[in-house]
Amino acid sequence: MGAFPLIKTGFTDPEISQYLREVHPMILRIAQRIQDGLPHNQHFDDMVQAGVTAAWEHRDHHLRLSRPDEFIRWLAVRVKGAMLDLLREEDPLPRRLRAKVRHVEWAMAVCRSRLMRTPTDMELAHEAGMTVDALHQHFVDVGCAAPDYLDDYLGDGDCAQPDAQMPPDAAAIRTELRERLSDAISQLPNQEKTALSLYILEGLTLEEVGRVMGFSGKSNALRLVNAAIFSCRVHLAARNLSADSF
Repeated sequence: MGAFPLIKTGFTDPEISQYLREVHPMILRIAQRIQDGLPHNQHFDDMVQAGVTAAWEHRDHHLRLSRPDEFIRWLAVRVKGAMLDLLREEDPLPRRLRAKVRHVEWAMAVCRSRLMRTPTDMELAHEAGMTVDALHQHFVDVGCAAPDYLDDYLGDGDCAQPDAQMPPDAAAIRTELRERLSDAISQLPNQEKTALSLYILEGLTLEEVGRVMGFSGKSNALRLVNAAIFSCRVHLAARNLSADSF
């Protein structure tokens, strides 16, 4: 992830404890946002622990004292990554659902190639041999089984920008990735674009996204966010771009 160099600052135990107390609300909120997309609460405490561990490991980061606001944004990406890594280790996506994901991704790629735009839900469902209701339920099921976030591609906010310590080729790929992702988001249907913006850019939970958009509960917000992320993934994959590119 292109980590900054660490320096030894000689913090005392009480100072470390205070630091962890200060970042704990941020860790809880990130865990809750991820938990929103899961069908049960069994991973919540483990995610919080993974977040605390990540925060402790970066306690001596040089940005912590020099640029605290930037450090918190940087740390949030690492905390979220640690939590998602924990979930990925358990590979929560069932084999049958994984096969369905590949089938719908294939259908999306076919539609985009033929239509030269993002297909409507009806067009995508027809290509995949599904009803629109079944397609919507698929996006909810995928979100509940294995939450996936654009952070897997970019991270958050300023942290997604290429930095001086990144190799030139990686920086170029990161820049192209941001541009292609911007293209993909601009082509999303309005509701998906709004839900994604509220969830990713504004940092709202799915419950909060649902309330802002006038939904009862979070299932519609979950569906829209995952449908938007799915479209962006297919758009990037068609251009051989992914998080593994850098």
